[in-house]
Amino acid sequence: MNLKKWLTTAISVLVVVFPIVITFLMIAEPALARTRSDRHLKQNIADVDVDQVLASLL
Repeated sequence: MNLKKWLTTAISVLVVVFPIVITFLMIAEPALARTRSDRHLKQNIADVDVDQVLASLL
């Protein structure tokens, strides 16, 4: 009987938590991808600046 209670609790928790997690990921993933690509672009710009400075010194 105790096992059935645990299974019911676990299933109901999953039914409640799973849609919340999916919704959060759908909202957060584009924002995370955007900051990741922005960081990558900034890193590329920084690399170009360093290369230009080194070229001007030589």
